[in-house]
Amino acid sequence: MFENVVVTPCRWEVNNVVEFCLYYRAIGFDHVYIYCNDDKPWDTYGALIPLIEVAEPFVTFVHFGIQGQQRQMLLHWLRNFRRQARHVAFLDADEFLCLPRRHNIVKFLAEFTKPWDVLYFNWSSFGPDEHKRRPEGSVLLNYTKREEELHTFTKVLVKTSIFSPEWLSGNPSDVIWHGKSALYSRHVCRNVLGDDMSTYYDGENAKTYLERPDVQRAIREVAVVNHYAIKSEEDCVRRAERGALADFSGQTAWKTMWTSGGFTALAAKMNAVEDVELRNFWMGRLASGAIWTVASRPAGTNVALNRPATQSSISPWSLGQTEEVDAGCAVNGIITGRHQFHTANDAHAWWRVDLGSVVAIDTIRLFNRLDSGLDRARGLRVEVSLDGVNWDFLTRTPAEQDFGGADGQPFVWQGSCRTRFVMLSTSHNFLHLDQVEIYGSP
Repeated sequence: MFENVVVTPCRWEVNNVVEFCLYYRAIGFDHVYIYCNDDKPWDTYGALIPLIEVAEPFVTFVHFGIQGQQRQMLLHWLRNFRRQARHVAFLDADEFLCLPRRHNIVKFLAEFTKPWDVLYFNWSSFGPDEHKRRPEGSVLLNYTKREEELHTFTKVLVKTSIFSPEWLSGNPSDVIWHGKSALYSRHVCRNVLGDDMSTYYDGENAKTYLERPDVQRAIREVAVVNHYAIKSEEDCVRRAERGALADFSGQTAWKTMWTSGGFTALAAKMNAVEDVELRNFWMGRLASGAIWTVASRPAGTNVALNRPATQSSISPWSLGQTEEVDAGCAVNGIITGRHQFHTANDAHAWWRVDLGSVVAIDTIRLFNRLDSGLDRARGLRVEVSLDGVNWDFLTRTPAEQDFGGADGQPFVWQGSCRTRFVMLSTSHNFLHLDQVEIYGSP
């Protein structure tokens, strides 16, 4: 038997459903049941194959072909799968349970000492940030702005033992996914603070309860459901277009809001507060050490990219016909493993780039050619200048050993200085490299 599972009706969520499932695995859930409500299930199923067609599947996939029947999807799960799990959370694919103290459902429940049958988690509604259209990639990394106040709506984690065959046979109309259920009120209902929730949805009780700032603050410190409902301006229309039948009939209100011009005010309200709790957690997971990165790109901007450059001379091996064109090949952003500029065997060969204005730099990466002549880059002198006339020594490449480049072993200087010009020079040989990167900010 699974201890904690998620049941998720979803439609048009192929781009985000994998992250959704991986997130719940990361915070300790044992299984996710996806009720795909797409007209054709193939794309969503294909995205989830690595979590389904394995020895120990994390996802059970059900295609529910009747549009909009959220209640019936959940009742289908209860009739067919509830005996597989002790606790079930009814969550949509745009809802991520946030457990700030532990980021783990098993530890959260172990520390929750009061008896319960139904646990209520308030919505924390996130806005579209500044996105006109949905950006590609992670929901958790792309969205960090939310409403200041908690929403009165909740989602629930429920002990499956309370769902009797007799109750299910009556095809109940309860909104069990939000916690509005006569069945729940006959059992022990609590929120994440341990407060009684059996009458929470009666009259103005929910609003009155959340009007207390100390309550909102305490709930946020324990657990909420981050609800990423509106991911861009176009989502107001998209939510209606994906289907407004049966349980989703209310989605037409979003399109009405858009056409009436009310979205601007709503977006401002939903983008009121920066909240990076789940972004930071997910970034930590992505950088947990399972990824072995070779020559990871520094933070910041490559301020040398496509900037004007020149050098002491050209040679028969130069790629450009002039000093400027040849030197510019070293800041084109394309790493080849071969030389991209090549001076003659000058008494004092040099290469220089103009960053355009004085900038703060913190990283320089020099990519050596790998096909031959690696030793010629030993002992290169790196200097900086504010005016192109007066130069200050910054660093030097190793004199007794070669460094690489496209193999993941470039020479790297890290520090802090302000400069406009950067110059490389050697007093004993040809000067040639693959690429020069300089990272910083204005």
